[in-house]
Amino acid sequence: LTPDCKLLGKPAFVDRENLLHNQRIGKVLYNQEKIDGEFLYWIFLSESYESWMKDTATGSTVRHTSVKSIGSAFIPIPPIAEQEAIAKALSDMDALIQSLEQQIIKKQQIKQGAMHSLLNPYDKGGKRKSGWIKTTLGRIGTFSKGSGVTKEQALSGNIPCIRYGELYTRHNNVITSFQSYISESVSA
Repeated sequence: LTPDCKLLGKPAFVDRENLLHNQRIGKVLYNQEKIDGEFLYWIFLSESYESWMKDTATGSTVRHTSVKSIGSAFIPIPPIAEQEAIAKALSDMDALIQSLEQQIIKKQQIKQGAMHSLLNPYDKGGKRKSGWIKTTLGRIGTFSKGSGVTKEQALSGNIPCIRYGELYTRHNNVITSFQSYISESVSA
């Protein structure tokens, strides 16, 4: 595990009674009269439990927890019927998300196929499509590379500027607004 505890405390259902497990894996046996298993699963995935797990983990490079530490965690317990309803609602949302993710993957594959077909200069028979030519990017435009602009410089004037990090944090495929503006002296 890394110091950010990405895997620490992650739950999974195992549909077997007899199972050997590694020393870094714990097994939870719960009282079915007091808590619904699926509800407990969602508790383990909750932000508050995950935060508690990280806060109580020990070690610096590899973070650990213990059976005693897990057993001392406080969790909210509504009546069983409400636990079951909550678990079902969360499971239904999870199933919907997974379905949507599969649809997105399928649409991305369709798009990739369309791009291949539409951007390919050859037809299905291997002949060049009518009117298509082969050229270099340098013949259809000019390319330039910017220079580093510090955070302070990015607030120094009125010339719009796109900083590298902003491409990933503020913009999508089309840049419609600017957060950084530089002065003429910085742009020179």
